Amino acid sequence: MESNLRKQLYQVALSYPDEKIVKAVCGVFMSAVLSKTVGVAYTLRDPQEIPHLCAEIAEAGRLTEMSAHQLAKYVTHEATLERSLGMAAVNSLINENNDKLQSGDVLGWMQKTFSGAKVGMVGHFPFAPEIKSWAGEFKIVEKQPVEDDLSEEEGGEWLKQCDAVIITGVTILNDSLMDVIEKSPKAWKLMLGPTIPMHQHMLDIGIDAVAGIVCSDADTYWKSVVEGAIVPRYRGSKPMVLAKEKLDLPDADFRTRIVNNIL
Repeated sequence: MESNLRKQLYQVALSYPDEKIVKAVCGVFMSAVLSKTVGVAYTLRDPQEIPHLCAEIAEAGRLTEMSAHQLAKYVTHEATLERSLGMAAVNSLINENNDKLQSGDVLGWMQKTFSGAKVGMVGHFPFAPEIKSWAGEFKIVEKQPVEDDLSEEEGGEWLKQCDAVIITGVTILNDSLMDVIEKSPKAWKLMLGPTIPMHQHMLDIGIDAVAGIVCSDADTYWKSVVEGAIVPRYRGSKPMVLAKEKLDLPDADFRTRIVNNIL
């Protein structure tokens, strides 16, 4: 069923005018495509695969001969590296600034709104300690648990209790998003990260807000991605939010706070 979401996002991409692929890269951390703008997606690997036996990327070395629509179709493929490039191509058509998007600190808004509440996190984000500091109860659900993370099997019962859940965009690529939505029926749900398409379709499937990154300077943004910067350090980009209802967001870039806390 979740694979249908990837197919739906491909159809969303087709609703935008086609563009030429200028550059494409499958990076260690992120894959990126430059067409209309710079689109980024997490580079998903099959954890069961020996690196040398991973499925290759079809047409590798000739991706700039393709159009954005053609490369976006890769998001529907089974090969995980191709999904990542396809998602980046989708985002290269969709993720640009427009009057439906808000700027501001969505994590600061969550602290103000859900302080003392039960908060879940799907995917181990680097800002987890910040959320834990103000949540009443806080647990992380992770496909590959570390420390006291909950496994997917353990996490279902926790998500049912949550007042708010922060979800990684990787759940689009690994086909787990719809299951997360189903298991957290009462929670306010935020998807966060550069993989996420900033499009109404994500709200229509049950997400309350998506927080992603839009390109403000293509050359600078591209360098950050291909040189392996961690997401909060991406230059040439701006964090933006698309929500079902307009949020009273603090005027700040939460990435600066995250980087300072990591150092």
